[in-house]
Amino acid sequence: MLLLAGYVLTAPTRREPHRDHAVPDPYLTISACSMDAGIQPELIDWFTDRAEAERVLDPAGPLDLYAVGLSAHHAADLRAQYNGEADLAFALLDQNRSLPADAEVLGHEIIGCEDHFSFHDWHCYDFAVEACAALDLRLNRHGLLDRLSDADRALRWVLARPASEALPPVPWTVVAVARCARPSTPGAV
Repeated sequence: MLLLAGYVLTAPTRREPHRDHAVPDPYLTISACSMDAGIQPELIDWFTDRAEAERVLDPAGPLDLYAVGLSAHHAADLRAQYNGEADLAFALLDQNRSLPADAEVLGHEIIGCEDHFSFHDWHCYDFAVEACAALDLRLNRHGLLDRLSDADRALRWVLARPASEALPPVPWTVVAVARCARPSTPGAV
């Protein structure tokens, strides 16, 4: 079972010209640092309350609502590593709620957690293509890994890089990215 960690507003982002073509164009990420500048949420990029996220969501805009899920062991590992102020996010995880029924899991992403649950992703550092080649894995059409077990293998590979290639010293984990149904607009036909 995947535990609900929170919600993000995001949209597929264009692959930068220097990125390997093994990364789909566009690809999906919950990391604001990889998102196209024109689609980044302005103030908040992490929500623990779906209704609040839906209030911020512009029905005519490019962003969609995604639920973020963690396996129980990833949630425990993240809590053990995390030094930031994420009490609300962990309070939601502590409720042991599963992903919403309308959330469609699109795949798994390797992310690094900064304070207040802002994220980096493995695409920021071009590790997705290297890890997939080394482990004989393939990104799906969203730029995510389909299976949690494959994402776990990729995370271990990324974290085992030599110091000269190491990721920033923040907690890294695997999350499931699940698209939620768009809220109905009052008065819509």
